[in-house]
Parts: sequence; C-alpha cells; structure tokens
Amino acid sequence: MFLTLASRKQGSLESCIPNIKAYFDAAHQKGKFNGSILFTKGKKVLLERQYGYADYEKGLPIDSHTRFDVASITKGFTALIILQLWEEGRLALQDPVKEYLQDFPYQETITLHHLLCHLSGLPLNLKGFPITSLSPIKSSKVDPIILKPGRLWIKPGFMYRYSNAGYILLGYVIEKILGISFGEALRRRILEPLGMIESGVKDPTGAFEGLATGYQNFNGEPAGKNQADRTIGPRGSGGLCATSRDLHRWGLALAGNRLISQDTLEKMLTPVKGRYGYGFQVGEDRQGNRLCEHPGHNRGFRSYFLLRPADAAMGVVLSNVVTTNTKVIAKTIKRFL
Repeated sequence: MFLTLASRKQGSLESCIPNIKAYFDAAHQKGKFNGSILFTKGKKVLLERQYGYADYEKGLPIDSHTRFDVASITKGFTALIILQLWEEGRLALQDPVKEYLQDFPYQETITLHHLLCHLSGLPLNLKGFPITSLSPIKSSKVDPIILKPGRLWIKPGFMYRYSNAGYILLGYVIEKILGISFGEALRRRILEPLGMIESGVKDPTGAFEGLATGYQNFNGEPAGKNQADRTIGPRGSGGLCATSRDLHRWGLALAGNRLISQDTLEKMLTPVKGRYGYGFQVGEDRQGNRLCEHPGHNRGFRSYFLLRPADAAMGVVLSNVVTTNTKVIAKTIKRFL
C-alpha cells in the first residue's frame, strides 16, 4: 500500500550526496557516463555536475544549458495535460479513444484511462503507414502513423503492458481537443508557466537549439540521424528536449500542486496495476515515502527522473550516449535513499 502525498520521516538525501557524486565521478572516469546530473531538495541544489561533451567532434563540453532528448520522461507531461483537460471538463478518463480519433482501427473499447496507465493492450510502438486523417492538426508537417488493424496483445484493462503507442495517441487526443499541436500545448500549459524556457519539442527536421548530439557509444560514434530523430513524430510518447534545471522546475511544480489540484495529483501518482500510475512509475523509498520516476530511452540519449513528492527531493540524470545504463543508475540512486 502506497502512502498519500503526506510524508513519513524522509531519508536524508544530503547524506547520500558524497556517495552519488563518487558514483558518477567513477563512472565518467571509466568511460561509462557522459552527461548532466542534478540532485536537489526543494529549491536547494545539493549536487550539479556535467561530464564530457555535447559534441565530440567540435569539442563542445556539456554545460547547464545543454538540452537533451529526454524521451519517455515526456509521458508525465502528456498525462498532466490530459488531467488538466479532465479537471476542465473537456474529457472523461473513461472516454473511448474512438470518440476523439475516428480512424482508430481497433473495435475493442480502449479508453483514455487505459492509455494513461498502459492497460490498453496496444503494442509497444506504432507500426503502419502514414495516414494524414488521423492527426487533427492539418498544418502539422509530421506524418502521423495509424495502427495496422489486427489483434491486440491482450484485452484492454486486463493487465499492464508498457506501450509507447498509447501515449502517441494521447498526444493526438490533446491536439484534437485543443486544436493546436502537441508541442504548442506543452509550451502554453506547462513550459511557459513554469519558466522552462530552454525546453521544447524538435521541429519537423529533428532540430532543436542547443540540443546535444546523440552518440552510439562513449567513443563518440554518432547515433545517426535516422536513429537519433526517431521520436520527431510521436511527441506524446517521447518528444521533449530539456535541460536538467528545467526538469527540476517540473519536479517542483508537481510536488507543489502548481499545475493540477492535490486530489488530481494523487490520482496521477497512484499505481493502477503494477507500478504505473499516469505518466510515472511509482514505488517507495526505505522509509515508505512515495517515489515517482521515469526512465527515458531513445537512440542517442538516455535519461532518468526521480521525485520524492513529500519533500520535493529529486534527481535528474541526462546522457547523450545510448549505452548509458539507466537501470543501474536508478537502482544505485534508490539504494542511497
């Protein structure tokens, strides 16, 4: 049973900082980490460091303003916009997807709730062919992709199965309701209100000002344009580019109920089946306080975000090297808490 947002006695993040710093220093020296880290408690910065290069060829070092493709960390932003629209009475979480996307080819009743907590039964990724009628934004230059009709992996609502496809569709639902692109919705509803001025989504060519180059390994081998830019289209699932400091602003807003009510935040951060709520994996630290986290995996980039809402303690790890092991990083950080 998970705690509410009220806290038990928290473990001291401050006391863990020397161990965390030593871990990343050693990882960089061994050629196993290149990127940016930020650990904070509330507004207080406990540890901020950058390692290595944003661009190996140019010898451009990573700094606090370097943007990274944060991949699936985007899902939390998508879920929050959906919940904002729910609070505004512009959708119901039990609405079927077909109510918003008439071209959706599956006959089974899949709801927005199913998409949010990965209970839809949809495959991991969208596979199919460009169908312009699926996207409600006719001016968009990004070709949307419709699912090929066929059998679902499993009956909707039956069990958790992670699906990027579900969050891609949620991005289209946001566009349908608001009549603007997902990137513009993100800017107006989250990024600008929080002062996340260095964050946004890539343009249709895959470009974003200040974005680090994504690499295949720590030898500086580029991931390749066709690999690094694979999430230009599916923005609801993983299209955000951000700095570590901007993600800190995001975490503070979540912990402080700045964008949605506390009751709605409780709904967002309560696991439905397995460990997934709406846009976050949810667990506990050793004291029983709620931990909300999400990794991000994209070719050329790896990322990890961890938030303990009770005291707004958080960790942000961003890397522009695909072989960075975020599972080990997550496990190590949580062991210190």
